[in-house]
Amino acid sequence: MQRKLWVWVTASGLLFAGAAEAQNRDGNVIWCNGDDLDLRVRGCSALITSGHEASADLVNWYYLRAHVYATRGPYDQATADYTAAIALMPDLPNLYRARGYAYFLRGLYDLAITDFTKAISLKSDDAIPYLGRARAYKAKGLDDQAITDYTKAVALAPDLTEAYERLGDVYVDKGVDEQAIATYTKAIQLNSDTPGVFYRRGTLYAHKGLYDQALADFTKAIELYSGYALAYNNRAWTFEQKGKYAEGLVDADKAIALDPTNWKSYATRGTIYLALGKRELALADFLQSLKLNPNDKSSQDELSQLTAPKDVRATELKYADLFVRSRSLTTKQKTQALTLFRNGFDMWQRGDFTSAEITFRYGLDIDPADGSANYYYADCLQRDGNKITAAEYISRAIAFGGIPTDIKK
Repeated sequence: MQRKLWVWVTASGLLFAGAAEAQNRDGNVIWCNGDDLDLRVRGCSALITSGHEASADLVNWYYLRAHVYATRGPYDQATADYTAAIALMPDLPNLYRARGYAYFLRGLYDLAITDFTKAISLKSDDAIPYLGRARAYKAKGLDDQAITDYTKAVALAPDLTEAYERLGDVYVDKGVDEQAIATYTKAIQLNSDTPGVFYRRGTLYAHKGLYDQALADFTKAIELYSGYALAYNNRAWTFEQKGKYAEGLVDADKAIALDPTNWKSYATRGTIYLALGKRELALADFLQSLKLNPNDKSSQDELSQLTAPKDVRATELKYADLFVRSRSLTTKQKTQALTLFRNGFDMWQRGDFTSAEITFRYGLDIDPADGSANYYYADCLQRDGNKITAAEYISRAIAFGGIPTDIKK
C-alpha cells in the first residue's frame, strides 16, 4: 500500500512540474512578443537557453531579442543574435536586412553593405535594403552609389518618404540644389508633418535668394516644432537679408535662447546689430561666435572691420567673456555703472585721481567692457605708479572701442 501511494505522489509531482514548465514557457512567449523591452529580453533569453525550442521558433526569439539590442544597444549583441538566427535559417532576407542595419549602427559600413546586398539578392523587390545600403554608401562618401540606391528604393516604394528626404540630402552635398529642392518637395507632398524637410528646403531657397519661399518654409518648420533653434536662426538671417531687422532680431534672440551653444546664431544676430548701428552689441556677438567656433570666417571678417584702426582681434578675443558679461547687464546695472563712470570722470577732471581710481574700479566691477572707463582707470593707475596694471586696462580700453561720448555728458 505504501509503495503504490509513493508512485502516485511521484507521478502527480511530474504532472504538476510539466504543467508549470508549460506555463512558464507560455509566459516567456508572451514576454518575448511583448512591448516591454526589458521583459522581451528576459522572455526571449529564457526561451533561447531552454534547449527545447524548434529551429523556426529559435529564429524568432533571436530576431525579437536582437531587435531590442538594435533599438537601444549593445549593437554588437544585436549582430550576434542576428548571426545566430541566420545560421539557423540562412535564406531569410529580413535577417540580413536587420543585421545590415545593426552593422550600420556600429559604423561597420562594409559589412552593412554586404548584408543589404544579400537581402536584395534574396528579395529584389524590397525597397528597404536599398534604403539601408544607400545610407551605408553615403556614410562612406560614395554619393553616386547612394543616389542609385535611393532612386531604386523610391521606384519600388513611391511613398517611401525617408528615401526622398535622404536623397535630397545627398543632392545638397553634391551641390545639385534644384534636384534637392524637387526631391524635398516630393517628400513634403507625401508627408507635410516633418519640420526638418521644410527647414532644409527653406535653407536652399534662402541661398538661392528666394527669400519669401524660404521664410514660408522656416515658418512652417517652426509651426511643426516650436523648439527648432536652427529654423529660427535661418529665418532671422533671411529677415536680415530682406532688411527686416526687427523681425530678424526677435528670431535671433529666440534661436540663442533655445540653443546658446550654436555659434551661427550669434553671428546672425551680430550682423543684424551691425545693420542697426549697434556696434558694441555686434562686437560682443561676433566674439561669442568666435569663442564657440574659432574658424568662423564671417565673424573674423566682421571683427577685423570693427576693430580698426589696429589689428586687435586677438586682444578682443581675450576679453570675450567681459564683452558677454557686459551685454547681459540689466537696465538698473547699466545705470549704476554709468553713474559711477560719470562721477569718476568728474573726479578725474578735478584732479582727484585717487578717488577717481576707486570710483572707476567700482563701476568696472559692474560693467567691465566700457572702453572709456577702462581708459581713465588706466590713467589713474599710471599716475599712481602702477604701470603694469595700467597697461592691461589700456589694452582693454582699445579692445572695448575707445571713449564713448555719453560718459562725458
